[in-house]
Amino acid sequence: MPAADRDALVARLVNDITIPDDVRIAGLLVALYAQPVARVSRLQRHHIVITEHGQEPTRPVCPKSARATTAAGRVNRAARVAALHHLITHIPTAVLANLIGANPNFVADRAATLNTAWANYPTQRARTSTVEQDSQA
Repeated sequence: MPAADRDALVARLVNDITIPDDVRIAGLLVALYAQPVARVSRLQRHHIVITEHGQEPTRPVCPKSARATTAAGRVNRAARVAALHHLITHIPTAVLANLIGANPNFVADRAATLNTAWANYPTQRARTSTVEQDSQA
């Protein structure tokens, strides 16, 4: 999904009050934070604040139902991948993998494919540390 399409999707999820709140929230978690729908579907009441109404708080939504719900809001795998690619350009892969609960090797492979500066983050950090130490000496 192109960045402009992802940005338009996020704007629609934030602003379109005709979309049910559960779809908007789940869609934003997918489109902004690259969270899998299966993980979002496990959210329970103590994970979020509900202000009006919602699912029985002790029962998470099943992943299949959550996928259908988010798909109705046009939030799909492409939106999740676009979010992941965006995050990869802003956050070191090891840190990102830990933040979103993804396999570090998968995130590193995606970063290498995208040819991001973070793809070589450990090497760059080691070089930066060496340079800083040399300049302090």
